Amino acid sequence: MGNIGLYEKKLVNALIKEKLDIKTQVKDGYKTIDISIPWAKLDIEVDGKQHYIDGEQMISDLKRSYWSSRSGYQTLHIPNELIKTNCIEIAKAIKKLAYNRLNEMRTNRKYIKND
Repeated sequence: MGNIGLYEKKLVNALIKEKLDIKTQVKDGYKTIDISIPWAKLDIEVDGKQHYIDGEQMISDLKRSYWSSRSGYQTLHIPNELIKTNCIEIAKAIKKLAYNRLNEMRTNRKYIKND
């Protein structure tokens, strides 16, 4: 898993228990993504409080999400505090979201870019 934070590791383990095929610390040419589910074109960023209280960090996050969306990916931001208290529920919700995105991509080919 490489050098990842405590909450990121906790979420990764929960996603693995949900039997999701994920990748960690993925470089997309612009940034390093905490957790990626490539088959669903879904990126997950595990965020500390600076992502919600620092204006410069917010600007950076928006730019990073923009570059992912240009490749057909959506970025989900999850605060550390929610992972701390609701990790299992979050993993189950992400699983549902990932399979929903996969089904949408299969029925609506416009989602599929740069496979």
